[in-house]
Amino acid sequence: MDEHLPPWLLGVIDWPGYRLFGRCIVCGRLLGLHTPWALFVCERTPLPIEITEQGRALLADSEPVVPVSRARSA
Repeated sequence: MDEHLPPWLLGVIDWPGYRLFGRCIVCGRLLGLHTPWALFVCERTPLPIEITEQGRALLADSEPVVPVSRARSA
């Protein structure tokens, strides 16, 4: 089905299942039970994620990422 339908239509098809039966990542409640204000608050709350020691080791082994500014200097 992913190959035959446009992406926007797939989103329209998947949205009711996500909104009614999905769970909030932040608080764990069913999204269908969220009030609009609670959903607004949860969407703007940082996720409860921590970097493990294994993840820190992977970060230490990786090459540093140098931020590139597209701003022009005067």
